[in-house]
Amino acid sequence: MLLDHRISPSASRFSAGVEDDRPDPLWMIHERRRQMFAESRKERLARLYAAWRQSLMRDAMPMTGTVLHQLFNPPGLDDEGLPDAALAGNHGLCGRIQDDLSPDLLYTAYRRGLLPRFFSGALAWQSPKVRRVVEPGHAPERQIVRVALEKGAYRVMLDRHFDSVLVQCARSQSALSRPVWLSASNMGLYTNLFDLGRAHCFEVFTPEGDRVAAGFGISVGNVFVLEVCYGQAEAIEAGLVILNRTLSKLKYRWHDVSALPVRLVPQSSLIERDRFIVALLSSAAHNTEKWTRYTPPKTQRHPRSKAA
Repeated sequence: MLLDHRISPSASRFSAGVEDDRPDPLWMIHERRRQMFAESRKERLARLYAAWRQSLMRDAMPMTGTVLHQLFNPPGLDDEGLPDAALAGNHGLCGRIQDDLSPDLLYTAYRRGLLPRFFSGALAWQSPKVRRVVEPGHAPERQIVRVALEKGAYRVMLDRHFDSVLVQCARSQSALSRPVWLSASNMGLYTNLFDLGRAHCFEVFTPEGDRVAAGFGISVGNVFVLEVCYGQAEAIEAGLVILNRTLSKLKYRWHDVSALPVRLVPQSSLIERDRFIVALLSSAAHNTEKWTRYTPPKTQRHPRSKAA
C-alpha cells in the first residue's frame, strides 16, 4: 500500500538528533509506544470513517451471499483459528480476524499467505490471488536514482525508527489508501515483531534531514513482504534500491512488492497464490538480527527533523 504525503513534525520527534545506540529500559519503550499509538476519539473516528470509505468505494468484492458467508464462516480453520489461504476465492477473502490476535499468530498468518485487511466493517484475512515479486539480486535500478544515492541526495536508513514509521503510516490522511487495520493494538503487534527481528523498516532522508519516504514489511523466511510505504516516488525508489541490496546480501529469494504501484517496480513478476504459499511454508527461518548495520555509510550531514 502506497501513501503519498510528507511526514509531519510530530511524527518525526524520535528521528531528530544524533543516533544513540544505548538501549532504553523496557518500561520506557513500552510507555513511549503506548503514548505514540494512543488514538484520540477524533483519530479513531477518522480511521473508521476511512475504513468505511474504502469498503464502499474501493472494494472490488461484491456483497454477495457467498462473500458474506466466507467472511463470517471462513473455510478450513485450523487449531489456531487461521483459515486456509488456498481456499480463498478470486477476491482473496478468507474470514474475520479473531479478537485475541497475538504477535506469534500474526506472524504465522503471514507465513501462510494471509494479510490483515479491513472489509465491510470488520478486520479480515485476505490472501491475494497473485503477488508481484522481484528477485532482490536482480532488481533493476534506475540510473537517475543510483546517481542520486551516490551523490548523497538521499540517505537511506534501515531499522532505525520503526515506531515512528508505523505511526506515520497509520495516521495517513489519504483516506482511500490508509492502512485502516493499523489500530493502536495492531501497531503494538507489529512493534513486537520488530523487536523479534521479524519486521523491518526503511527511511529516506534528504541532506537537510527531512524524511521524505519510508515503509515497513515482514520478513517470512527468505521472503520479504512489503506492507506499507509512503513518500515521494523517487525517494521511495531510492529506499527500494538499498532495501533490495540488503535483501540480496541476506540471500532473500523474493521481495513481495504487491503494495507498490506497477510504475515503481515495472519489472516485477506475477506469482500465483499457491506457488507463493508453498515458497513461504518451505523457506527456512532467517536471521532475526536488526538491519541497522546494513545502512549505507553516511555521505552528508546527519538527518535532523524539520523545524515545525
